[in-house]
Amino acid sequence: IISSVVASVVTRSVLGNNPAFSVPEYSLVSAWEMPMYVAMGIGLGAGGVLFTKTLGWFEDVFDKVKMSPMFKPALGGLLLGGVAIFFPQILADGYETIRLTLYGDLVWQLMLALVFLKILATSLTLGSGSSGGIFAPSLFMGATAGGAFGVLVNSLWPSQTANPGAYALVGMAGLVAATTHAPITAMLIIFEMTGDYRIILPLMLTVVFSAMVAQKLYSHSIYTAKLIKRGIDIRSGRDVNVLRSHTVAEVMSTQYEAVDLSATLHDIMERIERSNESYFLVIDKRERLWGVLSFQDVRSVLTQHTLDYLVIAKDLVHEDIVTLGPGDDLEKASEIFAARDFKLIPVVEGDRVKGVLRREDLVEYYNKRLIERLRR
Repeated sequence: IISSVVASVVTRSVLGNNPAFSVPEYSLVSAWEMPMYVAMGIGLGAGGVLFTKTLGWFEDVFDKVKMSPMFKPALGGLLLGGVAIFFPQILADGYETIRLTLYGDLVWQLMLALVFLKILATSLTLGSGSSGGIFAPSLFMGATAGGAFGVLVNSLWPSQTANPGAYALVGMAGLVAATTHAPITAMLIIFEMTGDYRIILPLMLTVVFSAMVAQKLYSHSIYTAKLIKRGIDIRSGRDVNVLRSHTVAEVMSTQYEAVDLSATLHDIMERIERSNESYFLVIDKRERLWGVLSFQDVRSVLTQHTLDYLVIAKDLVHEDIVTLGPGDDLEKASEIFAARDFKLIPVVEGDRVKGVLRREDLVEYYNKRLIERLRR
Protein backbone atom coordinates (compact mmCIF):
# COMPACT_ATOMS: atom_id res chain seq x y z
CA ILE A 1 0.00 0.00 0.00
CA ILE A 2 2.79 2.43 0.92
CA SER A 3 4.57 1.62 -2.36
CA SER A 4 1.40 2.27 -4.39
CA VAL A 5 0.63 5.53 -2.62
CA VAL A 6 4.17 6.89 -3.09
CA ALA A 7 4.24 5.84 -6.75
CA SER A 8 0.87 7.46 -7.42
CA VAL A 9 1.81 10.73 -5.66
CA VAL A 10 5.14 11.01 -7.49
CA THR A 11 3.60 10.23 -10.88
CA ARG A 12 0.79 12.74 -10.45
CA SER A 13 3.21 15.38 -9.21
CA VAL A 14 5.27 15.05 -12.39
CA LEU A 15 2.66 14.25 -15.03
CA GLY A 16 -0.41 15.85 -13.51
CA ASN A 17 -3.57 14.37 -12.08
CA ASN A 18 -4.84 12.96 -15.35
CA PRO A 19 -6.52 9.59 -15.94
CA ALA A 20 -4.96 7.00 -18.24
CA PHE A 21 -7.94 7.37 -20.58
CA SER A 22 -10.16 10.37 -21.15
CA VAL A 23 -13.67 9.09 -21.72
CA PRO A 24 -16.60 10.79 -23.47
CA GLU A 25 -19.70 11.92 -21.63
CA TYR A 26 -21.80 8.99 -20.57
CA SER A 27 -25.36 8.61 -19.34
CA LEU A 28 -27.70 5.66 -19.07
CA VAL A 29 -30.14 6.41 -21.85
CA SER A 30 -32.74 3.78 -20.99
CA ALA A 31 -33.35 0.94 -18.57
CA TRP A 32 -33.63 -1.28 -21.66
CA GLU A 33 -29.86 -1.05 -21.94
CA MET A 34 -29.36 -3.29 -18.94
CA PRO A 35 -30.25 -6.56 -20.76
CA MET A 36 -27.83 -5.51 -23.49
CA TYR A 37 -25.01 -5.13 -20.97
CA VAL A 38 -25.89 -8.55 -19.59
CA ALA A 39 -25.70 -10.03 -23.10
CA MET A 40 -22.36 -8.31 -23.65
CA GLY A 41 -21.08 -9.73 -20.36
CA ILE A 42 -22.01 -13.25 -21.45
CA GLY A 43 -20.19 -12.76 -24.75
CA LEU A 44 -17.12 -11.31 -23.05
CA GLY A 45 -17.05 -14.29 -20.66
CA ALA A 46 -16.81 -16.63 -23.65
CA GLY A 47 -14.20 -14.33 -25.20
CA GLY A 48 -12.08 -14.44 -22.06
CA VAL A 49 -12.10 -18.24 -22.10
CA LEU A 50 -11.15 -18.22 -25.80
CA PHE A 51 -8.18 -15.98 -24.99
CA THR A 52 -7.07 -18.17 -22.06
CA LYS A 53 -7.30 -21.43 -23.99
CA THR A 54 -5.70 -20.00 -27.15
CA LEU A 55 -2.74 -18.72 -25.15
CA GLY A 56 -2.32 -22.12 -23.51
CA TRP A 57 -2.51 -23.86 -26.88
CA PHE A 58 0.19 -21.65 -28.39
CA GLU A 59 2.44 -22.27 -25.38
CA ASP A 60 2.06 -26.02 -25.93
CA VAL A 61 2.78 -25.68 -29.64
CA PHE A 62 5.97 -23.68 -29.10
CA ASP A 63 7.08 -26.13 -26.40
CA LYS A 64 6.92 -28.90 -29.01
CA VAL A 65 8.87 -26.98 -31.66
CA LYS A 66 12.28 -28.59 -32.08
CA MET A 67 14.62 -25.62 -31.92
CA SER A 68 16.79 -23.84 -29.41
CA PRO A 69 14.71 -21.89 -26.84
CA MET A 70 16.63 -18.72 -27.70
CA PHE A 71 15.26 -18.79 -31.26
CA LYS A 72 11.60 -19.39 -30.37
CA PRO A 73 10.91 -15.73 -29.46
CA ALA A 74 12.44 -14.77 -32.80
CA LEU A 75 10.04 -17.12 -34.59
CA GLY A 76 7.11 -15.70 -32.63
CA GLY A 77 8.22 -12.15 -33.44
CA LEU A 78 8.54 -12.99 -37.12
CA LEU A 79 5.00 -14.36 -37.27
CA LEU A 80 3.68 -11.42 -35.28
CA GLY A 81 5.42 -8.94 -37.58
CA GLY A 82 3.81 -10.57 -40.61
CA VAL A 83 0.35 -9.93 -39.13
CA ALA A 84 1.26 -6.43 -37.93
CA ILE A 85 2.19 -5.33 -41.47
CA PHE A 86 -1.53 -5.35 -42.25
CA PHE A 87 -2.85 -4.54 -38.78
CA PRO A 88 -0.33 -2.38 -36.90
CA GLN A 89 -2.93 -1.69 -34.19
CA ILE A 90 -2.08 -5.02 -32.53
CA LEU A 91 1.45 -3.89 -31.60
CA ALA A 92 2.48 -2.53 -28.18
CA ASP A 93 -0.13 -1.81 -25.50
CA GLY A 94 -2.75 -0.56 -27.97
CA TYR A 95 -3.77 2.40 -25.81
CA GLU A 96 -4.17 4.67 -28.84
CA THR A 97 -6.55 2.16 -30.42
CA ILE A 98 -8.46 1.94 -27.14
CA ARG A 99 -8.81 5.74 -27.10
CA LEU A 100 -10.18 5.72 -30.67
CA THR A 101 -12.62 2.98 -29.69
CA LEU A 102 -13.88 4.93 -26.69
CA TYR A 103 -14.68 7.87 -28.94
CA GLY A 104 -16.26 5.71 -31.64
CA ASP A 105 -13.66 6.52 -34.29
CA LEU A 106 -13.24 2.96 -35.59
CA VAL A 107 -15.61 0.97 -37.80
CA TRP A 108 -17.17 -2.10 -36.22
CA GLN A 109 -15.66 -4.52 -38.76
CA LEU A 110 -12.14 -3.45 -37.80
CA MET A 111 -12.91 -3.55 -34.07
CA LEU A 112 -14.30 -7.06 -34.34
CA ALA A 113 -11.28 -8.24 -36.35
CA LEU A 114 -8.87 -6.68 -33.84
CA VAL A 115 -10.36 -8.77 -31.02
CA PHE A 116 -9.19 -12.01 -32.63
CA LEU A 117 -6.00 -10.54 -34.04
CA LYS A 118 -4.97 -9.32 -30.57
CA ILE A 119 -5.59 -12.81 -29.18
CA LEU A 120 -3.31 -14.14 -31.92
CA ALA A 121 -0.67 -11.46 -31.34
CA THR A 122 -0.54 -11.96 -27.58
CA SER A 123 -0.49 -15.74 -27.92
CA LEU A 124 2.38 -15.57 -30.41
CA THR A 125 4.32 -13.24 -28.11
CA LEU A 126 3.86 -15.07 -24.82
CA GLY A 127 3.64 -18.55 -26.28
CA SER A 128 7.01 -18.21 -27.97
CA GLY A 129 8.66 -17.11 -24.74
CA SER A 130 8.82 -13.36 -25.27
CA SER A 131 8.11 -10.96 -22.43
CA GLY A 132 4.69 -9.41 -22.14
CA GLY A 133 1.62 -9.01 -20.00
CA ILE A 134 -2.03 -10.01 -19.94
CA PHE A 135 -3.67 -6.88 -18.59
CA ALA A 136 -3.15 -4.43 -21.48
CA PRO A 137 -4.21 -6.98 -24.14
CA SER A 138 -7.33 -7.73 -22.09
CA LEU A 139 -8.19 -4.02 -22.03
CA PHE A 140 -7.59 -3.81 -25.78
CA MET A 141 -9.79 -6.81 -26.60
CA GLY A 142 -12.50 -5.73 -24.20
CA ALA A 143 -12.61 -2.23 -25.69
CA THR A 144 -12.76 -3.41 -29.29
CA ALA A 145 -15.30 -6.16 -28.55
CA GLY A 146 -17.44 -3.77 -26.52
CA GLY A 147 -17.14 -1.07 -29.18
CA ALA A 148 -18.27 -3.46 -31.93
CA PHE A 149 -21.19 -4.61 -29.77
CA GLY A 150 -22.07 -0.96 -29.04
CA VAL A 151 -22.23 -0.13 -32.74
CA LEU A 152 -24.57 -3.10 -33.27
CA VAL A 153 -27.05 -2.24 -30.51
CA ASN A 154 -26.87 1.48 -31.30
CA SER A 155 -27.79 0.83 -34.92
CA LEU A 156 -30.69 -1.40 -33.88
CA TRP A 157 -32.05 0.82 -31.09
CA PRO A 158 -30.54 4.29 -31.53
CA SER A 159 -32.99 6.03 -29.20
CA GLN A 160 -32.65 3.45 -26.42
CA THR A 161 -28.87 3.01 -26.21
CA ALA A 162 -25.80 5.08 -25.37
CA ASN A 163 -23.00 5.73 -27.83
CA PRO A 164 -20.69 2.78 -28.68
CA GLY A 165 -17.90 4.28 -26.56
CA ALA A 166 -19.85 3.49 -23.39
CA TYR A 167 -19.97 -0.18 -24.34
CA ALA A 168 -16.27 -0.10 -25.17
CA LEU A 169 -15.50 1.26 -21.70
CA VAL A 170 -17.60 -1.38 -19.96
CA GLY A 171 -16.14 -4.03 -22.26
CA MET A 172 -12.65 -3.28 -20.98
CA ALA A 173 -13.65 -4.30 -17.47
CA GLY A 174 -15.71 -7.22 -18.73
CA LEU A 175 -12.84 -8.96 -20.49
CA VAL A 176 -10.42 -8.32 -17.64
CA ALA A 177 -12.95 -9.93 -15.28
CA ALA A 178 -13.36 -12.89 -17.63
CA THR A 179 -9.65 -13.62 -17.95
CA THR A 180 -8.71 -13.03 -14.31
CA HIS A 181 -11.95 -14.24 -12.64
CA ALA A 182 -11.70 -11.08 -10.52
CA PRO A 183 -14.78 -8.88 -11.15
CA ILE A 184 -14.21 -6.45 -8.26
CA THR A 185 -10.60 -5.92 -9.32
CA ALA A 186 -11.73 -5.22 -12.89
CA MET A 187 -14.25 -2.61 -11.73
CA LEU A 188 -11.77 -0.80 -9.50
CA ILE A 189 -9.07 -0.76 -12.17
CA ILE A 190 -11.39 0.81 -14.75
CA PHE A 191 -12.50 3.43 -12.23
CA GLU A 192 -8.87 4.30 -11.47
CA MET A 193 -7.83 4.39 -15.13
CA THR A 194 -10.72 6.58 -16.26
CA GLY A 195 -11.65 8.56 -13.16
CA ASP A 196 -15.28 8.12 -14.24
CA TYR A 197 -17.80 6.61 -11.82
CA ARG A 198 -20.96 7.35 -13.79
CA ILE A 199 -20.96 4.00 -15.52
CA ILE A 200 -21.11 1.94 -12.32
CA LEU A 201 -24.48 0.19 -12.88
CA PRO A 202 -23.86 -1.36 -16.31
CA LEU A 203 -20.24 -1.98 -15.33
CA MET A 204 -21.25 -4.11 -12.35
CA LEU A 205 -23.73 -6.10 -14.43
CA THR A 206 -21.25 -6.83 -17.19
CA VAL A 207 -18.31 -7.88 -15.02
CA VAL A 208 -20.46 -10.16 -12.87
CA PHE A 209 -21.89 -12.00 -15.86
CA SER A 210 -18.58 -12.14 -17.72
CA ALA A 211 -16.75 -13.57 -14.71
CA MET A 212 -19.57 -16.01 -13.97
CA VAL A 213 -19.76 -17.31 -17.55
CA ALA A 214 -15.98 -17.60 -17.78
CA GLN A 215 -15.82 -19.63 -14.57
CA LYS A 216 -18.61 -21.92 -15.77
CA LEU A 217 -16.91 -22.54 -19.12
CA TYR A 218 -13.39 -22.93 -17.71
CA SER A 219 -12.61 -23.19 -14.03
CA HIS A 220 -9.11 -21.68 -14.28
CA SER A 221 -8.19 -18.05 -14.81
CA ILE A 222 -5.49 -17.02 -17.27
CA TYR A 223 -3.02 -16.97 -14.37
CA THR A 224 -3.96 -20.19 -12.56
CA ALA A 225 -4.07 -22.07 -15.88
CA LYS A 226 -0.29 -21.63 -16.04
CA LEU A 227 0.07 -23.06 -12.54
CA ILE A 228 -2.01 -26.09 -13.49
CA LYS A 229 0.58 -26.96 -16.16
CA ARG A 230 3.22 -26.96 -13.44
CA GLY A 231 1.18 -29.31 -11.27
CA ILE A 232 -0.06 -26.65 -8.86
CA ASP A 233 -3.82 -26.34 -8.38
CA ILE A 234 -4.63 -23.55 -5.93
CA ARG A 235 -8.23 -22.99 -4.84
CA SER A 236 -9.37 -20.91 -1.90
CA GLY A 237 -5.84 -20.66 -0.58
CA ARG A 238 -5.17 -24.42 -0.68
CA ASP A 239 -2.98 -26.48 -2.94
CA VAL A 240 -5.58 -29.16 -3.61
CA ASN A 241 -3.00 -31.36 -5.33
CA VAL A 242 -1.70 -32.19 -1.87
CA LEU A 243 -5.11 -33.68 -1.13
CA ARG A 244 -5.85 -35.06 -4.58
CA SER A 245 -2.62 -37.07 -4.76
CA HIS A 246 -3.27 -38.96 -1.50
CA THR A 247 -6.00 -41.43 -0.61
CA VAL A 248 -8.23 -41.98 2.39
CA ALA A 249 -6.43 -45.25 3.16
CA GLU A 250 -3.26 -43.28 3.99
CA VAL A 251 -4.96 -41.24 6.72
CA MET A 252 -7.84 -43.34 8.01
CA SER A 253 -7.66 -45.02 11.38
CA THR A 254 -8.59 -48.62 11.93
CA GLN A 255 -9.02 -47.86 15.64
CA TYR A 256 -12.60 -46.79 16.25
CA GLU A 257 -15.41 -47.35 18.72
CA ALA A 258 -18.42 -49.33 17.60
CA VAL A 259 -21.64 -50.52 19.19
CA ASP A 260 -23.84 -53.36 18.12
CA LEU A 261 -27.07 -52.55 16.33
CA SER A 262 -29.03 -54.32 19.07
CA ALA A 263 -27.12 -52.77 22.01
CA THR A 264 -29.45 -51.39 24.67
CA LEU A 265 -29.31 -47.83 25.97
CA HIS A 266 -27.73 -49.18 29.16
CA ASP A 267 -24.95 -50.86 27.16
CA ILE A 268 -24.42 -47.72 25.07
CA MET A 269 -24.03 -45.55 28.17
CA GLU A 270 -21.50 -47.96 29.65
CA ARG A 271 -19.52 -47.81 26.41
CA ILE A 272 -19.61 -43.99 26.43
CA GLU A 273 -18.36 -43.92 30.03
CA ARG A 274 -15.39 -46.15 29.20
CA SER A 275 -14.44 -44.33 25.98
CA ASN A 276 -12.84 -41.02 25.08
CA GLU A 277 -14.67 -40.97 21.75
CA SER A 278 -17.69 -38.80 21.01
CA TYR A 279 -18.89 -40.72 17.96
CA PHE A 280 -19.59 -44.44 17.63
CA LEU A 281 -20.20 -46.55 14.54
CA VAL A 282 -23.28 -48.73 14.72
CA ILE A 283 -22.71 -52.10 13.09
CA ASP A 284 -24.52 -55.43 12.98
CA LYS A 285 -23.19 -58.94 13.64
CA ARG A 286 -21.74 -59.10 10.13
CA GLU A 287 -19.87 -55.82 10.68
CA ARG A 288 -22.05 -53.98 8.21
CA LEU A 289 -22.39 -50.25 8.86
CA TRP A 290 -25.83 -48.93 9.82
CA GLY A 291 -24.92 -45.41 10.84
CA VAL A 292 -23.18 -43.19 13.36
CA LEU A 293 -24.26 -42.53 16.93
CA SER A 294 -23.03 -39.64 19.06
CA PHE A 295 -23.40 -38.69 22.70
CA GLN A 296 -25.72 -35.88 21.57
CA ASP A 297 -28.10 -38.46 20.13
CA VAL A 298 -28.69 -40.14 23.50
CA ARG A 299 -28.97 -37.00 25.66
CA SER A 300 -32.73 -36.78 25.20
CA VAL A 301 -33.33 -40.19 26.83
CA LEU A 302 -30.65 -40.12 29.54
CA THR A 303 -33.06 -39.32 32.39
CA GLN A 304 -35.65 -41.90 31.36
CA HIS A 305 -34.16 -44.95 33.06
CA THR A 306 -37.22 -47.03 32.25
CA LEU A 307 -35.95 -47.06 28.68
CA ASP A 308 -32.53 -48.48 29.56
CA TYR A 309 -33.40 -51.91 28.19
CA LEU A 310 -36.17 -50.92 25.78
CA VAL A 311 -34.31 -48.49 23.53
CA ILE A 312 -31.57 -50.00 21.39
CA ALA A 313 -28.91 -48.48 19.13
CA LYS A 314 -31.06 -49.04 16.05
CA ASP A 315 -33.67 -46.64 17.48
CA LEU A 316 -31.14 -43.81 17.92
CA VAL A 317 -28.74 -44.18 15.01
CA HIS A 318 -28.53 -41.73 12.10
CA GLU A 319 -28.81 -43.88 9.01
CA ASP A 320 -28.47 -41.01 6.48
CA ILE A 321 -24.70 -41.12 6.61
CA VAL A 322 -22.00 -40.30 4.09
CA THR A 323 -19.17 -42.79 3.68
CA LEU A 324 -15.82 -42.90 1.93
CA GLY A 325 -13.91 -45.70 0.29
CA PRO A 326 -10.23 -46.44 1.04
CA GLY A 327 -9.33 -45.43 -2.53
CA ASP A 328 -11.10 -42.06 -2.50
CA ASP A 329 -8.80 -39.05 -2.62
CA LEU A 330 -8.52 -36.64 0.29
CA GLU A 331 -9.92 -33.75 -1.72
CA LYS A 332 -13.29 -35.51 -1.78
CA ALA A 333 -13.05 -36.08 1.97
CA SER A 334 -12.18 -32.43 2.58
CA GLU A 335 -15.19 -31.29 0.56
CA ILE A 336 -17.51 -33.54 2.60
CA PHE A 337 -16.11 -32.27 5.90
CA ALA A 338 -16.58 -28.68 4.72
CA ALA A 339 -20.11 -29.21 3.44
CA ARG A 340 -21.54 -31.38 6.25
CA ASP A 341 -19.48 -30.30 9.28
CA PHE A 342 -18.77 -33.91 10.28
CA LYS A 343 -16.17 -34.84 12.88
CA LEU A 344 -15.52 -38.23 11.32
CA ILE A 345 -16.56 -40.18 8.25
CA PRO A 346 -16.82 -43.99 8.17
CA VAL A 347 -14.61 -45.72 5.60
CA VAL A 348 -16.26 -48.74 4.04
CA GLU A 349 -15.41 -51.21 1.33
CA GLY A 350 -18.44 -52.94 -0.07
CA ASP A 351 -20.70 -53.00 3.00
CA ARG A 352 -17.94 -53.69 5.55
CA VAL A 353 -16.34 -51.08 7.79
CA LYS A 354 -12.59 -50.61 7.25
CA GLY A 355 -11.98 -47.65 9.53
CA VAL A 356 -12.81 -44.00 10.07
CA LEU A 357 -11.38 -40.73 8.81
CA ARG A 358 -11.31 -37.99 11.43
CA ARG A 359 -11.32 -34.32 10.54
CA GLU A 360 -8.36 -33.49 12.79
CA ASP A 361 -6.31 -36.33 11.26
CA LEU A 362 -6.97 -34.99 7.76
CA VAL A 363 -5.96 -31.43 8.72
CA GLU A 364 -2.77 -32.66 10.41
CA TYR A 365 -1.87 -34.87 7.43
CA TYR A 366 -2.46 -32.02 4.98
CA ASN A 367 -0.28 -29.62 6.96
CA LYS A 368 2.57 -32.15 7.14
CA ARG A 369 2.48 -32.88 3.41
CA LEU A 370 2.35 -29.16 2.62
CA ILE A 371 5.40 -28.46 4.77
CA GLU A 372 7.25 -31.32 3.07
CA ARG A 373 6.51 -29.86 -0.37
CA LEU A 374 7.62 -26.40 0.69
CA ARG A 375 10.95 -27.78 1.92
CA ARG A 376 11.78 -29.43 -1.41
